[in-house]
Amino acid sequence: MKSNNTKWVLGHKITPHESSGDFDLMVAETPAKVQGPPPHLHNSLKESFLIIEGEMEFFVNGEITILKAGESMDIPPNTLHTFSNKSDKPCKWINIHSLSSPEIWLQVKNLFKLLICIPYSVFYNLKIHVILFGCID
Repeated sequence: MKSNNTKWVLGHKITPHESSGDFDLMVAETPAKVQGPPPHLHNSLKESFLIIEGEMEFFVNGEITILKAGESMDIPPNTLHTFSNKSDKPCKWINIHSLSSPEIWLQVKNLFKLLICIPYSVFYNLKIHVILFGCID
C-alpha cells in the first residue's frame, strides 16, 4: 500500500495509507508526553489501535488502560475515548476506522483546523468536543 502525505496533527505525526476502501488506515507517531485529541466518539465507526513501539494510555468510557507494543484495542461506535502518550519515550501505532470515506476525512480535516484555532480548554470545559467529534461519521 502506498503512503500518502504525512502531516503533524495536534502533536501527532500522522501518515494515512491507501486501503481497499472498506476502511481507513494510518500509521502515527506520538512523541513522549503528548496528549491526544479531546475525548470524543464516533456514531457509526468502529476504531482499532495497534501499538507498534512504546506505549499509549487510553481513556475509554471512563476507564484507563495502558497498551504496550504488540497490544491492540477495539473501540465500538458510540464509545467515548481519547488517548495520550504519558511515557518518556515515543509511541508508534496503527489506527484503523471501519469505514473509508473521503467525506469523513474532509470533515476530520476541517475539524482539526477548527481545533487548532480554538483553545483546547474551550472544548474541554464546554464539552463541545463530544458533540463535534460525534458528528464526524
